[in-house]
Amino acid sequence: NTTESGYFTLQMQMQAVSDDGKIFKGEIGNAYENTNKVFITISHKETGEEIFKSNVFPVGTQIDEFEISRKLDTGTYDAIMTFHSMEDDEITEISKVNVEYTLVVN
Repeated sequence: NTTESGYFTLQMQMQAVSDDGKIFKGEIGNAYENTNKVFITISHKETGEEIFKSNVFPVGTQIDEFEISRKLDTGTYDAIMTFHSMEDDEITEISKVNVEYTLVVN
């Protein structure tokens, strides 16, 4: 099954966990049901600072851990994960979806 045109299936866990404040474990990717490539960004909810930007995910691919751009101290952080749906040229953005996300540093 593929997702109907104009819709998007999200592939993610609602939080990612880190022991060092830099490398987080948490599945993110582009669901098999989608029809377009995506890239994903994560931003700090309060400040809007982008702390992660993925490479382009072909349909049906994922990663299980990712590294953010700056180290976070122990605590729980509210973030926004944005899925950017792309044309095949990997330049033209078709649409985007923002989702609340949590980063936990043990």
